[in-house]
This record gives sequence, C-alpha cells and structure tokens, in this order.
Amino acid sequence: MKTGLVKAYLIKFTTRYSEGELRRAEILIGIQIVFVFLMSTTSVLVILFDNSDRQVLYLSLDLCLLTILVTALILNLQGKYKVSAWLTIIAMILGPWVSILLDETVVEGDFVPLIFIALSIQLCSILLSEGATIFIAAFQLCSYIPLVLLNPNLMVFNWASFIIFIFFTTALGVVASFITRKQMEQIERDKSEIQKDKIQLRILSERDSLTGLYNRGYMTETLEREISRAIRKNQDLGVVMVDIDYFKNINDTFGHAMGDYVICGVADILNNSIRKSDVACRFGGDEFILILPECSLIKTKEIVETIREAIKNNIFCYGERHLRNLSLSFGIAVAPENGLCGEEILKVADDMLYVEKKEGRTELKQIDWD
Repeated sequence: MKTGLVKAYLIKFTTRYSEGELRRAEILIGIQIVFVFLMSTTSVLVILFDNSDRQVLYLSLDLCLLTILVTALILNLQGKYKVSAWLTIIAMILGPWVSILLDETVVEGDFVPLIFIALSIQLCSILLSEGATIFIAAFQLCSYIPLVLLNPNLMVFNWASFIIFIFFTTALGVVASFITRKQMEQIERDKSEIQKDKIQLRILSERDSLTGLYNRGYMTETLEREISRAIRKNQDLGVVMVDIDYFKNINDTFGHAMGDYVICGVADILNNSIRKSDVACRFGGDEFILILPECSLIKTKEIVETIREAIKNNIFCYGERHLRNLSLSFGIAVAPENGLCGEEILKVADDMLYVEKKEGRTELKQIDWD
C-alpha cells in the first residue's frame, strides 16, 4: 500500500515539470537526499564522538541545515525547482560560514571548514546558471579575503593558493555548467524533432496522401470502435459509402490529373458537410466512407442530401476546364440494426450503393470549356 502511494506521488512529481526541467529536478532530488543522509549521519557522529564545547554548536547547525534541506526537498517535489535549488545552495553556504564565524578554532587555524566554500561553488555549477555560479563565487571570495586579512592565524596558510583554487573551481564549474546546459538544450531540440517526426509519421499512417482524409486502415479501426460504442450506449451509428458517378469517364476525358483534382474536391465537400464528431475516410479510388456517431437513419439521410446538394451546386475548375453537375451515389447502413461488426455494416452499405447505381445515376449533363 505504501509502495503504491510513493509510486503515485513520484508519478505526480514528474507531471509538475517540463521534460527539460524534470532532468534538473531529478538531479536535485538525488543531491538533496544524499545531503540529508550525510547531515543526519553527521548529527549522530557529533552526538556520539564530540564531547567538546563545540557539540551544541554543530548539533544545532546540523539540525538547522537538515530543516532547510528537507524543506527544499519538499518544494522540489511540489514542482518549485528554483526555490528548492536556492534553498539547497543557501544551506551549503551557511554550513561552512557559520562554522567559520562561530567556531573559535577556525580563526585559530582550523583550515578544514574553508574547504567547504569550494563545495558550494561546485554545487552551484550543477544546479544553477553560469551567472549565478559566478555571483556565488564572487560572494565567497569577497567574504573570505577580509577574513584572512583580519585573522593573523590564517595568514600562516597559503591563502593565495586557496584563492587560486577557488578561481579554478569556479572556472571549471562555469565551463561544465555551460557545456551541460548546451548539451541538454540540444537533447531537448533533438527530442522535439523526434516527437514532431513521430507525429508526422502517425499522421501519414492515418491519412490518405492525396485527399488528407483518413485512410482505409484508420477507417477499419474507427468503425469497429464506434460500432462497439454504439452497442454499449444503445445508440445508432450511421455509415455511408460514397462513390463518384462515371468517374472513369472523367479520367478518360480529362486525364488523371483532373481526376485527382475532382477526388480532392469531393473529399473537401464531404469533410465540410459532416459534424466535427464524424469521420470522413477515403476507402479507395473514388470511394469514400463516412462514419456518423449517434446518427439515426433519418439523420444520416439528411446529411447525405446535404452532400448531394453541395456536389450538385459545385463547379470543379481545373485550369481552363470546368466540370458541372457531378453526382455521387450513396449506400447507407446503420449499426447495430444492419450489423454488429464493420464487415457486416460495410456489406450492407455496399449493397445499398449498388442498388442506387442500378436504379439510375445522374449523367454528366454538361462539360463546359472556357
């Protein structure tokens, strides 16, 4: 049960960041968890092995830093990366500087806490921008130099080399941060391009290349899905098979380029005559399929008549060629009345289409040339 809750919380955490931010947030979580563990371990060690006057100071400091780090971790999990990162950096800066300012042994010559100054700079280069890293480094140096100059005990150390070490640490951190950021940006650009390619491939796999309507494969899947939905919800599903009358004559008379133009024009009229919830597909050649969810036989016939009228009033102009009075034949079926699967429904629609063609198609009444 607890494992499930943790998993659900982590999934929710991933939704709070964009892909680019998520990578940084995940790195920050790892760093925060490590620091929480180290600070907790340090507190235990202080309690067990430090019996000096500094025990209270360092125990209080550890608990304070632990509180800041846990708060930062919670904020990170809530999607507040910047605030969380800065709190983590502040904790790493406060640690050595509180030791330096409040622990008398430091100003008397204990050099170890000063080393942690470089650690906070490195942490900045991982979590923050190059500008923020330079700012933190400059702040550390501006605070460190007066400390050395005002404490003769610290002058005995090679403080000049230590300052150079901080410069080197800053430079390497900034360069590493810049390179990492550029690489991450490139990765995001590549991922974006791959995502676009995937979307394009999906579109190509679903769409007919000539008309832009959905293709036969997509029609087959959608028809089965919509039939199942219609049965489940006790609703009608209208299916219309559409065929262009005497299309062979158009190809033979005007050529295939004109034929393709007419197919595209018919596809546009079909697509513009149906509802947004409906699906228009190219079945093959000059045949089309319309899938009309929640559409009774009467409503389906109304849509067919709307299309028939739109085709009748349309003039197909291709260069100097003008084609009027184009007609379509329609075969109507309704699920689940006429069938419980796509194959049965299409068979009924095809039979009805054949009946309409047999009863008489509208001839091409006039083909005008300008």
